[in-house]
Amino acid sequence: MKYYFLFSLVFLINSHSALYAEVWSTNLKDRIQTQIRSKSFNQWHHQETPSSLTIKKMQALAKDRKWKDLIEQFSKENFGNWNTESPTIKAEAYHFRAQAYYFSKNGKESEIDCKAGLALNPKSEQLLLTLADNYANNLKDEELALTTYRKIIALTGKTNGWLPISTTLAIASILTDQVKTDEALVVLDQYSDNKTMAPVWRIKILRAYGHAYAAQGKEKESLEKFREALLIESQK
Repeated sequence: MKYYFLFSLVFLINSHSALYAEVWSTNLKDRIQTQIRSKSFNQWHHQETPSSLTIKKMQALAKDRKWKDLIEQFSKENFGNWNTESPTIKAEAYHFRAQAYYFSKNGKESEIDCKAGLALNPKSEQLLLTLADNYANNLKDEELALTTYRKIIALTGKTNGWLPISTTLAIASILTDQVKTDEALVVLDQYSDNKTMAPVWRIKILRAYGHAYAAQGKEKESLEKFREALLIESQK
């Protein structure tokens, strides 16, 4: 009861209660990976091929979030058999389809495509992120999700970029849900000095702290973090 009472207090602090009434989570749909990274694609193509046209169609469908159409058109495509493409481009094709399956809640097929893509490009941060998100949200395997998120951090290191921060938040969220709050706080402490961070990420980090402290029953510390987040939000 203390935990729910705490959140009631937090929401009453801010006049924009509707904005803050949502429980913090790493909102995966807000982190949709449809940034169409065409650099690698353009580097490899100076003329159109059937596979390059396929990639372009998949890019356009992913950009518009037409996941059902993407699956209908390319579910039978074996990107690994493309003989005119580099492993990186094949992996990118697998990633587009893995995303389509992910957002269509088909966790098993998304996992298959992510793993196929990673076999071709093991250091693809985007494929790892889709795979981790899929474990966390579709397949409900928190341990595999944590393992995969940590692989991303091993590749990116600690920076103020969106990928390492959002991955850190995802790890902290899972640990807090598992009531491993000490571990969650250690993870968040990597960004304890967050004054140079973009406001949107500072707010999310502070809210994550607030939830971890709340799960520990530390109402004072939790409220301090939520209030700090509300203050930053009010100054935007």
